[in-house]
Amino acid sequence: MNIRRLHKNEKKKLSHFINICTVNLNFLHLHIKINNQEKMKRIYFTILLLIAAAIGYNASAITGDVNGDGVVTAADVTALYSYLLDNDTSNLVNGDQNGDGEITAADVTTVYNILLNGDDDSGLPDFTVNVVYDGDEATVTVAKNISSLMTVAVNGAHVNIVADATLQDSVIYNLSGSTTNGSFYMDGEYKCFVNLTDLTIHNPDSAAINIDNGKRIDVTLNGDNTLTDATGGAHKACCFINGHAVIAGSGTLTITGNTKHAYFSDEYTRMTSGTINVTNSVSDGFHINQYFQMDGGTVTISTSGGDGVDVGCTKDETDTNNGQFIMNDGTLNVTTTADAVKGIKSESIMTIAGGSITVNTSGDAVYDATDADISSCAAIKCDSTFVMTDGTVYLTSTGIGGKGLNTDGSVNIGGGTFTAITIGDVYEYSSTLDTKAGGVKADGSITISGGTVKVAASKYDARAFNGKCGFYTNGGYILGIGGKSSTVSTGYTQKYKYLRNQVITAGTTYTCEGISFEIPSIYSNAAGMVVVSTPNL
Repeated sequence: MNIRRLHKNEKKKLSHFINICTVNLNFLHLHIKINNQEKMKRIYFTILLLIAAAIGYNASAITGDVNGDGVVTAADVTALYSYLLDNDTSNLVNGDQNGDGEITAADVTTVYNILLNGDDDSGLPDFTVNVVYDGDEATVTVAKNISSLMTVAVNGAHVNIVADATLQDSVIYNLSGSTTNGSFYMDGEYKCFVNLTDLTIHNPDSAAINIDNGKRIDVTLNGDNTLTDATGGAHKACCFINGHAVIAGSGTLTITGNTKHAYFSDEYTRMTSGTINVTNSVSDGFHINQYFQMDGGTVTISTSGGDGVDVGCTKDETDTNNGQFIMNDGTLNVTTTADAVKGIKSESIMTIAGGSITVNTSGDAVYDATDADISSCAAIKCDSTFVMTDGTVYLTSTGIGGKGLNTDGSVNIGGGTFTAITIGDVYEYSSTLDTKAGGVKADGSITISGGTVKVAASKYDARAFNGKCGFYTNGGYILGIGGKSSTVSTGYTQKYKYLRNQVITAGTTYTCEGISFEIPSIYSNAAGMVVVSTPNL
């Protein structure tokens, strides 16, 4: 509730004014002997209306909002005044303000007291806003210490809150309840906290949540939360955050993106705990600018039309980690089905330092007329350098021309466990333009210096490792299988071995030089070309 509260000296002056009015009314009634009671009512309510106009404040809660416009002002006194004097119900939505079952002058007093004193009974800690959804309605309560700095509008269960630019303290927004026709919009000029607790919002017209203040937004997940948006809307995402989002908590958030993206942050997103499930999105599951960093938690994404996670650069090239994907801990599972999409995509460096990543893509490659080139699916697509020092990565790409890891820069693996499986046929656009379902492909070099790396590339002329600037076995346990040989470049530091025409059977374990490769049921190769490198060779 956004209340324009009176200063102490203002209250004294107003109380003095009311006392004078009361004395004068009594004098008029007792000594001038006004017999016209209707005239007496009009004088009384006119005075109250003048007082209300001088005090007016904004609010969204039910109490005091007589005409249902989401704010408590002199207009609410007018609505009661019109009803009591002229039986005019045109603006009377919630006349019984004191809950006694009838509409009387006592209800005017209730509204007047709210205008004078504010909601002294909000019961909220300072800097707190509660939003409770209940079917087609929403109730908003604002702590009285910030009520004069919050503009609140409520239309059914659609909530719009704007914090004044002068409010330079963190506000806590608590969202709970359920609605099938609602939304939450918030804007401001300072960082804030947003707590989602057993919240369900479906917006049939636009986004479910739209946070537009451009500052740090700490989102905490409690219980089970669900967000779904409109189909065929003009909005960017079901859940949109224009700011720096940090997501944590012990709860779950399930998002469905029916128009475009499921989740979109215009600046970085960090996740430290909690669970997010994207059940489907027309475009990207996560569309994030600046960078996406996982330090914990679990994210599971399924998309039918876009990338699983798409991290792009902001316009400011000096922004920290601009365009990067960073995985330090947690679990990320991605499934995509559309042609030419990517499971995880970053416009800049991709760093895997821990956690677990599993990606499955099933779409085919396509010819992109705009770029006059082929665009293929990839479980991971990095426009810069891919670096892995720890963690677990398991990639599967089953479509025609689909790749496991595809980078425009170099690949450097120094630790962790990396596995990639591709099974698709060659995508051939013309006799001079095609693409194969490679396991690990880099426009730069591929260097493996540690960890365990196992790749099974398609039997259809695909290579397990294909680096335009070289493939170097410098350490770790490396086993690559493909339809063509992977050539180790001069300058390697760890010995390797080639094996030809190896029979690789689906659903079995292939062992070579002490490295065991659990072959998935979808992969087989009757004439596998193998490269192996271990510290023991």
